[in-house]
Amino acid sequence: MGACQRLGILEPVGVRRAAVTDASAVRALLEPAMRQGDLLPLVPQNLQRMLHPFGLEWCAFVAYSQGRAEGCPESLRDETGSTLTGFAGLRFWTPTHAEVRTLCVGVDAQGQGVGRRLLMRLEAEAALRGAKTLFALTKAPHFFARFGFEVVGKEAFPWKVSGDCFGCAKRAGCQEVAVSKELL
Repeated sequence: MGACQRLGILEPVGVRRAAVTDASAVRALLEPAMRQGDLLPLVPQNLQRMLHPFGLEWCAFVAYSQGRAEGCPESLRDETGSTLTGFAGLRFWTPTHAEVRTLCVGVDAQGQGVGRRLLMRLEAEAALRGAKTLFALTKAPHFFARFGFEVVGKEAFPWKVSGDCFGCAKRAGCQEVAVSKELL
């Protein structure tokens, strides 16, 4: 169990567009997963791009609980006092291809549908903006498979590989798998 007590007080979960003012809480949410190696380190400039309110290429969403969860650190609270329970970013590599980035659910909120809600919101946003394909590089392909994603080769996304993977320190031993879903 994480810092917050599991007493059902993290329900209900809402999802909203992330704001620049969420940066500190988002970093606090992501830090444990990055430390454990579940997420690749997030470049600060990329977080700022995702949080920018007028971003065309990047956007992000946060999941939050209504009110304060007992025992949760202040660092996970947004400016309204709600507790951030999840984060997910979206990057458009082409007008028709969008990538799920940095999908993370806090330890105390796992198993409560937070990841599903974030992924569904990203999918809706990608479709709204005209994307035909939604993809991710992930260590959890089983999670994405539950929502219609299929494992594909990374070579299907050459701009992703040349743009991000080429300079990654973990490239030689990369454990991430590419998954993809065609949007209706």
